[in-house]
Amino acid sequence: MGIIQVKIYQQIQNSKNAEFNLVVFCGSKDEKSGQIGISHLLEHMNLAFAKQTSHWINVSGYTTYEYTQYCIKCKNSLSDVKKVIEKLKNIIEGKELLESNLSGAQNDVIEEILEQRENSFFSMRNLLLPKILPDSLREKMPVGNIFDIKKISYTDIVKYQEDNYSFENIAVFSKCKYDVEELFFENDKINYKNQLESTCILIPDVKLSIWWDVAQLYYEENLKKNIIYFSFKNSFADLREFISQEVQKNYFFLKFDSYLTKLVGNNVGATLYENQIVKGVSIYSYEFVCVNKEFDIDEITLLVETALEEIYSLECDLDMLTLEKSKEIVFEKYQNMNFEDKGKMDFLYGINTGLITRKFLSQIPFSFSIKSIVEMIMKNEGM
Repeated sequence: MGIIQVKIYQQIQNSKNAEFNLVVFCGSKDEKSGQIGISHLLEHMNLAFAKQTSHWINVSGYTTYEYTQYCIKCKNSLSDVKKVIEKLKNIIEGKELLESNLSGAQNDVIEEILEQRENSFFSMRNLLLPKILPDSLREKMPVGNIFDIKKISYTDIVKYQEDNYSFENIAVFSKCKYDVEELFFENDKINYKNQLESTCILIPDVKLSIWWDVAQLYYEENLKKNIIYFSFKNSFADLREFISQEVQKNYFFLKFDSYLTKLVGNNVGATLYENQIVKGVSIYSYEFVCVNKEFDIDEITLLVETALEEIYSLECDLDMLTLEKSKEIVFEKYQNMNFEDKGKMDFLYGINTGLITRKFLSQIPFSFSIKSIVEMIMKNEGM
């Protein structure tokens, strides 16, 4: 076996319990036709050990379009931490992949797919996402599809793991009172060494495209939750361009919220959620409920179109107050990120959140046009 270089992010803490997260830069985006869900299935097979022992405080995992994450919590003792590190190495090297666990893992994944079909939120989301994602992702829901899951073989799983769990795709996030880097590489320095530099490659061309759609679901005493999904596709050459686009998106949503609230009335309690799909593709869901008035899908669509038209016709120059508020939202977002999320930004996207300061934001010349952003949204041509 060649040298495996593992990037390690450490947070030394003396809490009662320790937590380890193994992040592999491999998700459903990497899957081939006929193997949709293999990343998710591999995750379940790698965690099959959790069913066989109660030694761990908690073991969990999840798969996204972009990466797979394994989490193990244990007592913050040297012996337990060493056991977790050994288990993480086993996952990296494929030693947890046992053919006898394949059938059980397939059943678990299929059960999860069926549960999502029964859940109103997931079923609606899974129907809508393919419409607003780039073509390359539309058939690659991370949960997988039953037809492919059933026919994936043990040989397929082993090969997929070997192809994608390579050194440049792996990072470990640790929160414990020991020097994990030293423990990770002790007695095994021939096969393991730390990867100190970020392996992320930034995309040189700057692009921004936006696509939107609307949906509704019932919750809490049959109130309708109205959801407007916006899919942003962008690329950036450096941190300044990344932050510039972040500020532009927040500027747009502040304006959109203001105009939509005027159209609907003051009884709108709106919340904005961001979901990073893969590098350069984000889904924002703008969710609101009207207590005293209900809208159907067509009415919500008309409200969105009207709000966009009003922004386009009434907004000319940049509103400096809204711009400053947008910059502050971006600053607080990255300053308030937890240790693990900051590490992921570095590992997955090459973004050092520690550099995102108010001074840094003040040095970026913002000269974008809200009209051009709204114009892209109004075209709604998809990706």
